[in-house]
Amino acid sequence: MSKIGLSVPYATFLDTAINGYGLKVLPITVDDCVRYEALSFPLKHRDPFDRMIIIHALRDGLSIVGIDKAFDSYGVNRIW
Repeated sequence: MSKIGLSVPYATFLDTAINGYGLKVLPITVDDCVRYEALSFPLKHRDPFDRMIIIHALRDGLSIVGIDKAFDSYGVNRIW
């Protein structure tokens, strides 16, 4: 796996990308962790990061962009 070379420090790159694209960093709350644990049984999606994306989508009414049909069983709006 090759790494992408950055011309600025990583923290600067992230800050520029987040602010430049108008992105919002979503926090992971204690309630998210409780919901995450409940979401894991029965386990329908094996990727723990994707399960946290599901939690955020459900919490904030967001759509998930992707082709992974495993998201569908969680009642989130999946685009694509």
